[in-house]
Amino acid sequence: MRHRNKKLIASAVLLTSTFFLFGNSYVPIVRKLTDSPSVVMNTFIDANELADVKVLDLWDVEWRNAGFDTNILTIEDAKKHPKYDEIKKIIDEHATVDGDAASFYRWMAMSASGGGWISTRYIFPTKFSSNDAKYLPNDGALTSFQAHVPTLVSGNAGEYDRVMELMLDTILNIPGSKSDETALQVLRDEGIHDIHFYFPPDHVQRGFPYDSPEEVNCDSMSKVKTINISADHYPHRTSAERSSESDSNQDVQAHKVFLQHWHTQCGADPRPVMHTFFHSVDSMPAEERVLELWKEEWSNAGFDPVVLTLADAMEHPDFKKVEEIMKPLHGKAGYNALCFYRWFAMAVSGGGWMSDHDTLPTNFPINEGLDLPNGGNFISFQSHVPALMSGTAEEWNRVAALIIETIPKIADLPGEESKTISDMHALFVLHREGNGSITFVPTDKEVLEGYLYDSPGKVNCDKMSVGRAIHMSHALTHHAVNAGLFPLEVTKEDPVGKESRAEGAKIFMNDWRKQCKGIHVKPAMHTFFHSRSSHEEKVLQLWKDEWEAAGFDPVVLTMDDAEKHPDFEDVRDIMVPLHGETGYDSLCFYRWFAMAAAGGGWMSDHDTYPLNFPLEIGLELPNEGTFTAFQRHIPALMSGSQDEWNRVSKLVIDAIPRIEEEVVMSDMHALMTLRNENDAGIIFDGEGQRVNRGFLYEAPRKVNCEKAKNIYAVHMAHSQVHAAVDSGLYPLEVTESDPMGTTRRAEASKVFLDDFRAQCDGDKTHFLRFLAEPSDSLA
Repeated sequence: MRHRNKKLIASAVLLTSTFFLFGNSYVPIVRKLTDSPSVVMNTFIDANELADVKVLDLWDVEWRNAGFDTNILTIEDAKKHPKYDEIKKIIDEHATVDGDAASFYRWMAMSASGGGWISTRYIFPTKFSSNDAKYLPNDGALTSFQAHVPTLVSGNAGEYDRVMELMLDTILNIPGSKSDETALQVLRDEGIHDIHFYFPPDHVQRGFPYDSPEEVNCDSMSKVKTINISADHYPHRTSAERSSESDSNQDVQAHKVFLQHWHTQCGADPRPVMHTFFHSVDSMPAEERVLELWKEEWSNAGFDPVVLTLADAMEHPDFKKVEEIMKPLHGKAGYNALCFYRWFAMAVSGGGWMSDHDTLPTNFPINEGLDLPNGGNFISFQSHVPALMSGTAEEWNRVAALIIETIPKIADLPGEESKTISDMHALFVLHREGNGSITFVPTDKEVLEGYLYDSPGKVNCDKMSVGRAIHMSHALTHHAVNAGLFPLEVTKEDPVGKESRAEGAKIFMNDWRKQCKGIHVKPAMHTFFHSRSSHEEKVLQLWKDEWEAAGFDPVVLTMDDAEKHPDFEDVRDIMVPLHGETGYDSLCFYRWFAMAAAGGGWMSDHDTYPLNFPLEIGLELPNEGTFTAFQRHIPALMSGSQDEWNRVSKLVIDAIPRIEEEVVMSDMHALMTLRNENDAGIIFDGEGQRVNRGFLYEAPRKVNCEKAKNIYAVHMAHSQVHAAVDSGLYPLEVTESDPMGTTRRAEASKVFLDDFRAQCDGDKTHFLRFLAEPSDSLA
């Protein structure tokens, strides 16, 4: 059993940043400290830095969990500064090293935005709540909390302006790198500018304070408010590793692991719990996908998602009595019977927060996840619809009994409402009766309803800024379909979106984060690479450039990743007598295990490039995660869950002895064996359906756009490059030094891809440069 029986603190707190609950009323309050709903933590993003999206996403989650609103500033905010053009001239002339210019633009952006708090995206709160930040320290004077390194800074707008001008004067007279950090160091050393510098470790912990592996120095953590996980604080990394895109994933995971260790070892506050109730039915697999999305979204919002079941409800002392009441109404385990049972599951599990499994968090203040609002008295946050509720165990017991007692009164409801005996209708009766012991929050105040698009794909950010959650019910999904706002194509087999609720809701949540929060969710495309020549490194670089331009996070796996798989040693022992430890074909087998160890997902060859790859299937694995090869048995583009990569990796190894004689013992031929045997549970897409081989020219430099329009990706294998040379379709002049085009594969592929974009792309928008243009919320 996974209940949390910890007694939640039952102190009276603010329900949200905008309204106060008292009894059965819902009254706007006047803020004492600021007109803003809550304290804002800003960060600044340079449009040219796209490698750390996952770190940025974690930054957003952690600061929101600490009770802050977050805001992502860009160059567009800096341009609002009245002296932008004048200052830009100075910056362009003197701050010429990569990143130096952006470091000054953030000061302009902060001044133009009204000042306040700003951190880099590598600063995360530990014991720094929004209550600690309501008043700017030192009466608003500019304060830097990591000495002259401006990772965490506060000040009013005038102070950002004043110190920026001091820094600009300073860079005129200093050699080398001319960033805000070097300028601040000069100002700090001069000590005459009324800037407050606090020195680590008083406020900012640099790096992870482990005394030994996995043993946290709790004394150090008790003295700081934040932690800096910038790669600069990993002394074991080389400069090349610090600039690696894949290391941002490690940083995110490392920070999450550290927080778990810190919470466990140092008595830090636990994650609040959000419960739901779910009873799996074989005929409803789509609902299980909704449940998985519920768990993912609440976990990402800082909660511990706990799924209660019928077994939990059965532990309640009154369950048998309730079951007897349900039998003649709905059967022992009918849908509406289960809805009644959930109240008793919550009561016996210790009470707290509960949501429907199709209610997802938006702006939920994490501090109220731990401290129940309204003194722990029962609250229904979507009027009488039990989408989100809170209360102590005693309150859940009390209201559960009221719900059962109210069942006979449902018949007195008007019209069609009287015909359904459900917990929602029983709650409706209590609401109509004006039961003062339950607080009913009006709809759209705390829980929003459905797909809040103004037009297809365009989120209403104003509406989404209100409340703490959104309810994506069956009825609201059906309404979105009828209004033309459901984000997926509706099929004859699923005319009301019932089977694709999870997928539709996930797209909406990602659209909301991207358009309203400035967080861009990028799917990952993996490849495996072991450097063998500079020519292939150019191919790899083109692979990274093209997949990133298509909206993906390109992740390069290596031998290090393969070696993390528990079966690697056994696989290596098989490879050594066949191909040598690091022979080409050995590496091809190792990539399967690298993918399984890395968590599965999408993988392509490093010479496979996107053409018309839809981002939505990048975010959601096709065929529900079943292993899929998109170029028959050629492993140019593949997808699958981690379990599937593990399963198929072993099948590929097991198939080696069954590969036909006289052919190379390669992973491609092993996969071909599995395809021919047709019993491996692998989906093989046909040749040319989604992945095309080679240059799609119908004549020299003339792209076959008709054929290309349905192609996800193009595979520029060595053999296809040779074929293009032989057929006269190779887009570069053939030379004596490179008669087969092999050494210039990257250059030739780039020419083709540019030709495709120029001749076929038209007004398509699937090649996106994330953050290159500001969203409405950032402009």
